[in-house]
Amino acid sequence: MTSMTTGPARVIQHGKSISLLSSSSLSMMSRQQRSSTRALSLHRRAFTSIMKDAMNNTSITANNLSPRCPVVFQKLRPHQRNDHGSHFPLKLSFSTSTATIIDADDDHYEDKRNSNKNKDDNPNQERSLFAKVDSIISLGMGNIHPRDLRFKCLQLMEDCCRLQTTAGVHSVETLLRRMLKEMRHINDVDGGDPVQGQLYAGDRPFHTVMFGWARLCSRGKDGGRGRGADRIEELIKLMEAEYEYEAETRKKFAREKVLKTIGIEDEKEDNEEDTRSTEDYEGILQVQVDDDQKRRRERLSCQPSVQTYNILLYSLSETAKHIATTAVHQQRKHRGRKGAGYSSSAPSALQIAKRSESTLETMATLHANAVRPNTQSYTYVLSAYANAQAPTSGNNAERVLNMMKRIHEMEREDYENTYGVPYNYSNLDENKQKIVTPDVVCYSNVIKAYGNSSATGSAEKAEEILLSLIQSAGITNERGGGNMGPDAISFETTIRAWANAASERRNPRGRYEAAVRAEAILNLMNEVADAADAREMALENSKKENTAADGNEHDGLEIKGGTLQDADLLQEKVDKNTDVINAARCCS
Repeated sequence: MTSMTTGPARVIQHGKSISLLSSSSLSMMSRQQRSSTRALSLHRRAFTSIMKDAMNNTSITANNLSPRCPVVFQKLRPHQRNDHGSHFPLKLSFSTSTATIIDADDDHYEDKRNSNKNKDDNPNQERSLFAKVDSIISLGMGNIHPRDLRFKCLQLMEDCCRLQTTAGVHSVETLLRRMLKEMRHINDVDGGDPVQGQLYAGDRPFHTVMFGWARLCSRGKDGGRGRGADRIEELIKLMEAEYEYEAETRKKFAREKVLKTIGIEDEKEDNEEDTRSTEDYEGILQVQVDDDQKRRRERLSCQPSVQTYNILLYSLSETAKHIATTAVHQQRKHRGRKGAGYSSSAPSALQIAKRSESTLETMATLHANAVRPNTQSYTYVLSAYANAQAPTSGNNAERVLNMMKRIHEMEREDYENTYGVPYNYSNLDENKQKIVTPDVVCYSNVIKAYGNSSATGSAEKAEEILLSLIQSAGITNERGGGNMGPDAISFETTIRAWANAASERRNPRGRYEAAVRAEAILNLMNEVADAADAREMALENSKKENTAADGNEHDGLEIKGGTLQDADLLQEKVDKNTDVINAARCCS
């Protein structure tokens, strides 16, 4: 191995591989080294250009290389790219068959070494965590310290879930069941811990395991066919059983405490009947009920909550996405093969999405405020239909959105009748109770569901949802604002729906119509953004003037994250866009 160094420049030649580690010029290379370089079958002009770019510390793009160069570009993660995003980083490594470009910055070198080191250490870390779990599980009943049950075991569960492996989540679930048995042993046999009293798991360990399964669903590592969601449902049943045990145990200890108190009073009063014993018993039980409600608010109870079911809905949404993506890849793989196709006994993505909607209905029928569906719950169901990529996904998603609107109106009326004040859409945290409210994310998921659907007229329906979102912005704004204005994602999803429609249409006239209507959506997006910037500038100027009417001049306007929520201006843009669309339809 030979090496030449001049200042920051260094070229290393090792066998048939040359690595450029920092800026270097071609003149630094000897004749033997240049001949070795030419032996790598790399185009000399491209190599010279790359060397000069490296010396000038400029970014290297794919255009710097000749098509005849045997070069393979390494796909970089987003955090490894430079400031320009589209440029390849600076380091080059040439071999006889390929040349790989990676980042030459020292920090990225360090990150690369650390990432490789973490990959090497990951099996050791995994074995170490599993050994700790096995050591706790192998302990006899009553040998785990109560403090370890509350802190050490929980931290170990979180560390195992960070591995994002099936074995890691299985070990965490086994540890959870062992913790529950140990806590029951302490409460039933020992009468509770002398310092901490009765021990109960709470919902945090359950949510840790559930979220571990949900992450595996998003990565397709749960075994497929919705197994991760099945395990989460089993854990919910385990939570319900543990909550029943917790309620019975609390009543048991409360009764024992009352009887003990009554016994002491009888001894002091020479076995005279204590007429206050019943009142004392009922009072302590009421205190116990209040304490149970406080534990629910502080998430110290095992009772399943809306967060619990939202984890299940999230896992179903990710499962539908994985199944649909796998089916598309298999269809592309077998395309053109006679008698070949994708067949599987796994449930379809649409079935998983319908399962999420069924879970949502179950939450609504439990008649408990703790599990009443919130906005996030409906968002996950809409996302499941959007990820399913089925012909009927758009219609199902729109049906769920309409149901969400009806529930929103009912809950809004109940809120105003109960508290006597209108619901604050501009600042949801100031409301005394949050209600189900459709937002731009819900509308975007419905648009996406129509865009991913192959049914006839899906693109038109996606556009109608976008226009209804724009109109809803003005209606919501009259009630105090809210996150209802269209954003860049809603416009982009609608344009993508028309792009998919253009690719599926056979005749050129139909493809032309889809392209024109997609362009009309793009023009509407630009006009809305320009109007929003103008309104925002006017709002800032009015604030600088410090006029007395500063707080009243803009009651009908709220600009948030580049969205426009002025009803009149939005309606004007909608009408203009509709005229363009109708003109395009007439041309077709």
